Formats: sequence, C-alpha cells, structure tokens
Amino acid sequence: MQEVTTDSSNIIKGYFEKYVKMSKERKLNTDGKTTYNILKNRIEVNNEVIDYDNDNHRLYFLNKIISNLNSQFIDRFHGVTKRMLPLYYSEFEWRLNHRNCKSIMDKIKNYIMQSSIAARKMIRDSMDQYATARGLENT
Repeated sequence: MQEVTTDSSNIIKGYFEKYVKMSKERKLNTDGKTTYNILKNRIEVNNEVIDYDNDNHRLYFLNKIISNLNSQFIDRFHGVTKRMLPLYYSEFEWRLNHRNCKSIMDKIKNYIMQSSIAARKMIRDSMDQYATARGLENT
C-alpha cells in the first residue's frame, strides 16, 4: 500500500510501471474512472461504472479492505499523522497478505533472520527523509 498524491493518468501510469507486472492476461477493474485508460495498451482495463447497491459488485473485496483499514485507523491507531502513515500502511498490508498463514511464526523467524538491525535513530532518519521528500515534515 502506498499513497498516491493525485490520480492523474501520468502518476497512475508511473505507479503501475514501477509496482505492477503488467500483461494483457491481467485485468484491472475500476469504477468507471477514465484515469486508468492510459494503461489499456499494457493491461486489460474493465472501466465501467459500478452499482454499489448490488452486493456482488466486482470491487466488493477492495471496498472491504478499505473499510477495514479505515476502521483500524479510527479504532486502533488514534491520531495517526501523515508522517507515520507509510508505517501503518505497511503493517496493514503485511497483516492482510498473511491473514491465512498457518505457519506465521516460521515466517516471522525467517524475516527476522534475513533482516538487519535498525536502531531507533535509523528508523527516525528514514521517516524524516520520507516526510521531507513528500512535504510532510511539519505534520
């Protein structure tokens, strides 16, 4: 998960080129927003308006994920600042991707064994760089 500053076609295209393996065999479902049409030559885009009154609409699972994220920010993480959002996004993404993992402790052990030590100052400096790059240093 990552925030996108605006949903302009060029920003969306850059994001997809950087983070998504695109091929004509893949399908992108959208809610009718024309911003994603810039990707039509690289990926199949299903760009139709969605009837949200229908309980089985094609973005139902995505809406559930966003709803869970919102409730987590409200119920669990009181007062999240913009500067810290990337850390919370990462935690939520990790939990979502590992929600059905049977051997979670083995995965955690492997992640810890492969990771390097990060002192508090290193984490703070990294967050400061991130915040400065996005103009969030005073939030």
